[in-house]
Amino acid sequence: MDSLTVCVERAKTLADLHAKTIEFYENVTRTHGEDTVASALLSPEDSKRVEDIIRQRPCVVVLGEKNCGKSSLINQLLGGGQNVVPSRDTPCTSRLVRIKYSSDPYSRLLDKHGNEREVKRGSKLYDIKKWIELEADSRYDQEEISLFVEAARDKVVLKSGLEIIDSPGFGENHELDQVIFGLLEREPLLPLFIYVIDANQRVRNADRENVKRVREKCPNATILYICNKVDQNLKAREMDEDVDEESGEKNKRISKIAEKLSDEEVDKMKAVYQILQHEGMMQSYSDGSDDVGAVMNLCRLFHGLSCRNVKRARRLPDGGKGDAFLDMFGQLESKIGQLLQQNLNKLHSQATAILLCSYDKYLRCYAERCSDLTREVKAARDLMDGTQQAEFQMFNLLNKLVESDGLREKLEKVVLTAIDNVKSDVFFEAQSRELPDKFEYQAPDLLFLYTESIKKMIESLHDPKLIEVNAFCKDICDVIINKVSNEVGRKTVDVLKQEFPESVQRVSDQISMMENTVLFRHSLEKAYTLQIDIIDQTTKKRELASVLEQLATTLSGGIDIVLRANLYEVYSAASVRKAVQNLQKTLKKKDESHWRTEIANELLANLNPSYLASGITQTCKTRLTEVHNAFTVSHQQLTTLNNELAKLCEKQNTEMRYLDVPKIADLKVKTLALEFGIKYGELRTGHILGQGSRCEVNACKFADNWPRPSGDLAIKVVTLKDRCGQRKASWDYMVVTLHDIRSIKPQDNLLVVHGWIMPRPDELYIAVDRAKTDLYTRMKEVGLDHMVRIQVALDVANGLKALHDQGIIYGDLKPQNVLVKFDESSGWSALINTCKPEAIFAQTTLGEPFHIAPYLYEGSGERKIFGDVYAFGMLLWFLCDSHCRRPDVYDSYTTRETMKIAVTERGIRPNKPNQCNQILWELMQQCWSEEKPITVDDIIQRLSALVW
Repeated sequence: MDSLTVCVERAKTLADLHAKTIEFYENVTRTHGEDTVASALLSPEDSKRVEDIIRQRPCVVVLGEKNCGKSSLINQLLGGGQNVVPSRDTPCTSRLVRIKYSSDPYSRLLDKHGNEREVKRGSKLYDIKKWIELEADSRYDQEEISLFVEAARDKVVLKSGLEIIDSPGFGENHELDQVIFGLLEREPLLPLFIYVIDANQRVRNADRENVKRVREKCPNATILYICNKVDQNLKAREMDEDVDEESGEKNKRISKIAEKLSDEEVDKMKAVYQILQHEGMMQSYSDGSDDVGAVMNLCRLFHGLSCRNVKRARRLPDGGKGDAFLDMFGQLESKIGQLLQQNLNKLHSQATAILLCSYDKYLRCYAERCSDLTREVKAARDLMDGTQQAEFQMFNLLNKLVESDGLREKLEKVVLTAIDNVKSDVFFEAQSRELPDKFEYQAPDLLFLYTESIKKMIESLHDPKLIEVNAFCKDICDVIINKVSNEVGRKTVDVLKQEFPESVQRVSDQISMMENTVLFRHSLEKAYTLQIDIIDQTTKKRELASVLEQLATTLSGGIDIVLRANLYEVYSAASVRKAVQNLQKTLKKKDESHWRTEIANELLANLNPSYLASGITQTCKTRLTEVHNAFTVSHQQLTTLNNELAKLCEKQNTEMRYLDVPKIADLKVKTLALEFGIKYGELRTGHILGQGSRCEVNACKFADNWPRPSGDLAIKVVTLKDRCGQRKASWDYMVVTLHDIRSIKPQDNLLVVHGWIMPRPDELYIAVDRAKTDLYTRMKEVGLDHMVRIQVALDVANGLKALHDQGIIYGDLKPQNVLVKFDESSGWSALINTCKPEAIFAQTTLGEPFHIAPYLYEGSGERKIFGDVYAFGMLLWFLCDSHCRRPDVYDSYTTRETMKIAVTERGIRPNKPNQCNQILWELMQQCWSEEKPITVDDIIQRLSALVW
């Protein structure tokens, strides 16, 4: 389960980032004496939520009826070999066993508070067996039942932090069940329930009750159904025996692999799968195929198995290579890992959204302030007003939609369609359902179905046939509830996705016109539990579909719970009693098949589509109000922060901007690396495309889930530390640059940075569109025609304008940072490399840089638009000269110190290139003049006249 290891490592990284974030904000508070600033950046509630998410540990809870093979499954999940839990002759009433990792194995008997009663070192099976068995007189003793066994073992599968819980006594009595659910409530465990079903017994009533109990207690948990013992037939049935305890003679007969499953074994799986589907115990999956076997194999919540044969295969001389049952088990392990990973990914996405929203508040309110603080405070206030208006518009649009009669009518149709769709399954179950020999009403823990009044009514009846009808009635109610809630829940999400596009697109268009989309985006992600990318035309359809899916899921959250509550209310004690009483007089006159169908019909007729649709719309409205309120709180925190910052003096602002921004940008880049990893998965590097002084560019070997609207991807590899293990000075520059480019809207003349991951703590993989080459290399190797060079200059000017329009100073414009590519339809074009790890004064392939504006030599760290315009003038000189060299006036100035003298004290500028027309030469000179600065708009206008 390598994917699970990735999640656990991610949780550690999140914990480290959270701790550093808290430390940073505490330093802000101590330095500037503003307690409200730190709490506005990351509220105590948000911080606590992140802590709770980080503490969540994955666990697998294995449930099932007696002798279905639960313990055998656990032993095989732990790698086989010596058993960890007993798999034979284990009484159903047993204590819970919690299995975790330790390099020094031990077993402990603990009370519900974790206090140790007994401990045994080593991994003897006997130690566990003697503790888990309960004597008859102890089975209802609260203190005895609340004890559980903790078995720590040195197993590979547990090293990732995974815990496995074996519950042999689940479903036997209420007290034992509470031990499991109590443990899950007390401790930060994220459970995946595995419910094991005996293939020979199919789905029994006890199984149905157990699953129902799990859903009531953990409505949002995932249940994976395992159909075990598919290899055994009823006539030659054996329990999942421990091969170690069998005779050596029997072992000798096991000498070959099972190349494939027999038709009988496959049919067993199909039978159980279809029951789970028909009864709605598992959401249906369909790829449009009528082949039940094919659909079953694709279902992520169902798997067939034979633990006995897995153990047999593992004991073969070659380890069972090619064995069908062992291959199935490998698929099961992958499926478990994927489900656990999905659960953790959802939680970790929430944590990254909280942290990123916090960082964006800081970076927006601190880093982008200039010396005119009054103007910036007003600009920040205007931005916040804009974000509030955009979210409020979305809230109103969605709220109107949720309250509309049109949506209610569509939801009523969904319910009606769902009822029609489940009828055939309900009638099938009505005819095939076996009635128990003995029936007792038991009230559920959470709902009032089958209350004391109906129990007394049944006790007063003497007609055995009537008691059978009540038992049957209860079972069919459960089938209807499962089927209808699953069908309606899934279709509701589809309806919401169909209704939302116009509203979401209107808000998306408004977002795209805002000055800073990133802050608003992360505020929405945090409140609405979304993952949103800046949407451009190339990825618009894909990203919009993703947002709609997430938004619909967010707003429909809790629908299943409400639906089940409403359905249980429909099938209350009174309604069931009425149905039974109506049939009581005619019951003896009808054959069994007739009254089965009649009861099913009457129960279905009790469903009210309008009532259920009202419950759904109310749930969506409540959820929408919750997320809107969460956004409002976040906005209020930002307003408080902005007001406090308005009190800062210019000196404080400058110190915070240049000393603290790299720290918070570092945290943001590392948190975004986690977010991109969750959303898109891993990146793998291929062959080297190029190498710079501080980074390496590789072809992308693997990026299956990453967006690539422009074709192939390249991966820029940047390392945090040098060969001596010291933090690189260029890293701070890199992380600030990455922060800047995340707020850039996609534009034709800017290199698209799709995201990044950190495969190792000191290494960054940045995914970018793959360009042909950089301008310097192209000019050096082949050259470019004069008009192509002018077009390149125009493209670069358009790229600069796009950056400046969004308040970003590029700061390092030079030939090596301009990428060129050729397209058959549009010809040559140029892109500014927005992903550049080099520091501005770093040596270039031409030697000491000559594109640096005079004011930058002062070392203040301040960035001005003039710096980009000055560098553009030097780039234009390089293009017009066309000899790939430094200007000859700088030949004797080869160090930073001497270049400073030449540029600042002596005012030396390049000479006019040969064969350069006067218009371009005057344009260069204006770019170098700080007294009469030219704007980028003027540059574009003049170059456009030359091109066209």
